[in-house]
Amino acid sequence: MNIPTGFGGKEPICIKAALWIGLIAILFACSPISAQSLILDTNFNPHLTRITTRVQIVKLQSDGKILVAGDFVEIAGSIRHRLARLNSDGTVDLTFNPGTIVQGGLIVDLARQSDGKVVIAGYFTHVDGVARSYLARLNADASVDTSFNTGTGPNNQVTGLLLQSDGKIVISGNFTSVNGISRSTLARLDTDGTLDTSFDPGTGIAGSSSYISQMVQQGDGKIVIGGKFTSINGQTRSGIARLNTNGSVDDTFAPSGVTLSSATVSDLVLQANGMIVICGGFNRVNGSSRTNLARLTTSGILDSSFSAPVSDTRVFSIALQSDGKVLVGGEFNTLGGITRTSIARLTTSGALDATFDPGDAARHTTFSIAVQTDGKILLGNFANVTNQFALERLLSSGPQDATFNVSMLNSPIIYASALQPDGKLLVAGDFEYVNSMPRRRLARINPNGTLDTSFDPGTGPSGSLQYIYAMALQSDGKVVVGGGFTSINGITRNRIARVNSDGTLDTGFDPGTGSNGRVFALALQNDGKIIAGGNFTTYNSTSKPNLVRLSSVGTLDTTFTNGAGPNGQVSTIALQPDGKVLIGGTFSQYNGTNRGGRARLHSTGLIDTSFVPIGVSLTEAKVCAVQPDGTILFGGYFYYTSGDTNWTTLQRLRSDGTLLQKLATGPEFSEMVHSLGSLADGSTIFGGGFWTVNKPSPVRFARLQSDGQIDTEFTSTQPMFDQVLTISTGINGWVVCAGDFSKFYGVNRSGVARLIDMRPRLEIIENPPVGEVQLSVLGQTGEDYRVEVSSTLTNWTSVTNFTATASDTVIRDSSAMPRRFYRAVWEP
Repeated sequence: MNIPTGFGGKEPICIKAALWIGLIAILFACSPISAQSLILDTNFNPHLTRITTRVQIVKLQSDGKILVAGDFVEIAGSIRHRLARLNSDGTVDLTFNPGTIVQGGLIVDLARQSDGKVVIAGYFTHVDGVARSYLARLNADASVDTSFNTGTGPNNQVTGLLLQSDGKIVISGNFTSVNGISRSTLARLDTDGTLDTSFDPGTGIAGSSSYISQMVQQGDGKIVIGGKFTSINGQTRSGIARLNTNGSVDDTFAPSGVTLSSATVSDLVLQANGMIVICGGFNRVNGSSRTNLARLTTSGILDSSFSAPVSDTRVFSIALQSDGKVLVGGEFNTLGGITRTSIARLTTSGALDATFDPGDAARHTTFSIAVQTDGKILLGNFANVTNQFALERLLSSGPQDATFNVSMLNSPIIYASALQPDGKLLVAGDFEYVNSMPRRRLARINPNGTLDTSFDPGTGPSGSLQYIYAMALQSDGKVVVGGGFTSINGITRNRIARVNSDGTLDTGFDPGTGSNGRVFALALQNDGKIIAGGNFTTYNSTSKPNLVRLSSVGTLDTTFTNGAGPNGQVSTIALQPDGKVLIGGTFSQYNGTNRGGRARLHSTGLIDTSFVPIGVSLTEAKVCAVQPDGTILFGGYFYYTSGDTNWTTLQRLRSDGTLLQKLATGPEFSEMVHSLGSLADGSTIFGGGFWTVNKPSPVRFARLQSDGQIDTEFTSTQPMFDQVLTISTGINGWVVCAGDFSKFYGVNRSGVARLIDMRPRLEIIENPPVGEVQLSVLGQTGEDYRVEVSSTLTNWTSVTNFTATASDTVIRDSSAMPRRFYRAVWEP
């Protein structure tokens, strides 16, 4: 008999043995004693990367070095998570290493102090393992500056920074308080991080989806702000305003603002004469026609002498040259009817500068501009497969600087994975390379972490929504895939297909026109039929809303009669041993019967009326699983109309759908549970974007014991970046976590991490020689274990130590105790 333990420390497995006429009885498994048994496999480290990156901020230091922040994890060949400093030649400055920015992980603004320290703001809660919510200051070497103490800090994201000439720091964002003191959307901090109570903007900015995108300080200390808002402290101001030094609205600066649906000022700069150049998404300023570019006088009146050209789309950034000319960047393709891809220069009068020609470089959107002292121009851009310049430098006349070539890569996003019986791992998602070898969105990885080159899907899945979101692995090695794609390796397959074991398309599986919307869930029945769920209305031109069953060759199974089916998206499917089908998603009804995002069906497709899940007012069930005892787990986001915890992200239901247990991992949609993985002992690993589970502090994934209790000893002391979206379990005690992260257990891992369950398997050998107990122990090869014995479960004596091999180790004990408990302990 095999009795594995739960996760936890040195991870003993304990059995009770009694000598009753030669019969050995195994009574129970005991609790673990300390430390972590699910360890990171250091021999498995595939490097998956995607080209899609973004540089949100480029700022120059006085010494010519370049601060860069955005959405990337690798720059110029070095690992740098969202923040880096480059030397003037584009190489990475190795003296500046900020570690990992986590929980959302984006820096949206930064400011460098005169002492070399750098203030950062954005969407994060930790910086290199140190708790810092939305705002932090780094030392000159990028370590966290612990002398900058904001207390509890802002209670929501900080989206803007202004470093005043006196060293004080003005912050803007979505917060309503700073260190427990009321401050709505605007606040000022002293140099040590404490709130400056002399600066009070009152109720702050207001308006639908309001925010501040830029702040600049005038020479007199007043602050000009631009963004998307309709009022500030109750006074009407549209998109732009000026504050006095105490935070009150400056009544002498009273422009009628910008007008347009969702009118926005994205950036602004002060010219030497005090005039203000603004850009954004607007079509009128002070009642006069101005499209996305304008200049205001010192009193906020439109400067009609600045004849800015019309851009075809939004302008995001502005920078001034020393000669007074104005650089503008955005997502535009033309300026004044002349082709200019994302970057252009204006003369001092606002006209397009024809002497500046950036050519037709593959550039998508420019978010940030910085001008070097030598006149060269740095751009922070959005980059993808077709627009590959996230960071580029232009010559002063516009062409690219060929001597400045900075490569940038991002971590992948793995949406689906499947662990084969031979230990090979199938992964699908957003990536273009595996270990620097091309593999677009679908790959197979060998057990040692190398790319399996015998599996080649060619150009892989393609289409406007080109990703694979679900996999179902068949026993013959073929894999059914579902997603948003419209072709596989150039062959039409609308959102569902089957791939051979070598990666080629299985043409014997023909879905016809397929589904007319994305497939998010797949389940493979024992008879080879396939159940698919998603967000669609037809399959092969037949009405089948959101759920369908297919034959083994992809044709519609008309015996699955689900009628009107679910009235919303199906995101997850799980099969019970009795053939019944569990589904979860965003639907509220199934074939006219109320079911809040969760339902159970008979094998015929009809609703099982004996399963009535607890009512919720808002549901997104992302994943479900059936436990060995018949209870059912649903992960996602569930909002209850009553109860001590109105929201939860993991719920455990009885077989009739009644609530057995609910667990909260966080009150936001971003913190929902996305993935579940079942282990041999009946426990479940679950992962997602959560930060805590019912108050203890695991990070991104946790373990639910078979009795429904959270294993509080199973925690990750090192934060991971973002989310665990899929979990696969299988041979050798392997647990593969994949998703959107760049670190796991504090170690660099690009979207995929394999963990090894170090717990030994302990079995009693029946019918041993009289007076002897024989045990069989199987652990991880090469690892050290110890077998101990006790008559009280409190005082343990070592029987033997051994190093595990690939085969079971037999342990013999002839001690005199008539009543014995045994445990096997892993010794890390």
